[in-house]
Amino acid sequence: LAVVTCEQGLALLAGGGEIEDQADAAVYDLAAQMLAAEINLNLGAESCPIAEESVLAGHILLADLGFDGQGEYAAQISEETGDSIAQLVELLQLYNSGALCVN
Repeated sequence: LAVVTCEQGLALLAGGGEIEDQADAAVYDLAAQMLAAEINLNLGAESCPIAEESVLAGHILLADLGFDGQGEYAAQISEETGDSIAQLVELLQLYNSGALCVN
């Protein structure tokens, strides 16, 4: 998903807050955390291999789901994928809050 306008970015950063299905909300939360992480990385925030690997894994996972910022994805999410999404969201939240890459 290419974010080209501020409105798209803000909508994505809002995450899955208004989505009722927990699995769908997790996908949108992952996309929001990834966008924030990419902004942080591009602005030169402190980085570490686990942060960079988490962003890459998130890209792969969202691409596999065909994420386009719209729609529902719960039907495509296995238990294993759901666990991966939860782990990535947690790691990216830590990164975005400055708690993952501590020297």
